[in-house]
Amino acid sequence: MKDIKIIFTIIMVLTVSACQKVVFKFTDETAEPVLETRSHFFAGGVFQEKEVNVSELCKNKKLIRLEDYSSFLDGVFSGITSGLYFPRTVKVYCR
Repeated sequence: MKDIKIIFTIIMVLTVSACQKVVFKFTDETAEPVLETRSHFFAGGVFQEKEVNVSELCKNKKLIRLEDYSSFLDGVFSGITSGLYFPRTVKVYCR
């Protein structure tokens, strides 16, 4: 019975730890990110938000790419806590 619980837990963590990514690509140019930050959400992020002021970050530069994603490690943390802790990572690229 103990083995079944361990196997079930491993399967659940791997199932909910899938990576997900949203990319807004405004041009084909490349650059290093001017911001890479992790947002911390709780209870699955319900009624929570995190704002990033892109105008302030890019100033006189052009926004070329914006990424919002959940890495494999973010998914593992979310899976271990059954979605109570839900981290997301944001990257902003300007040129």
